[in-house]
Amino acid sequence: MVGRCRITSGAHGYHIVAELVQTEDGRLLCRMTNDFSPPLENQPFVPAAAQLDLRAELAALRTAGPLQRPAHRFARLEVRVGDESFEGMFTYPQHGDTPIDHPAERLFNAVFGVVTVTGS
Repeated sequence: MVGRCRITSGAHGYHIVAELVQTEDGRLLCRMTNDFSPPLENQPFVPAAAQLDLRAELAALRTAGPLQRPAHRFARLEVRVGDESFEGMFTYPQHGDTPIDHPAERLFNAVFGVVTVTGS
């Protein structure tokens, strides 16, 4: 494993935990759980919805600044690649939001898929 990203959030009164793992050969895999599913460590890894480079996204997170949308839920991102790490809270996209080119949103999209603008 080259890198790992953990996303912790909640919606509708329950917790969501997701994990992205980048393998030595560059593949990005993910797994996810919530309060109604088996624990994260018992979930299988599957290919991520989008392929990206965790090292590049980690570097971009350090300089990107906040990702803010009014009245949105927050998710905690924890990214580690080698000896480098980053932790932060970011709003995450919901259906109907205009996509924003931001490293946090790219990480969310790799787990949950791209949230498109209503009517698109």
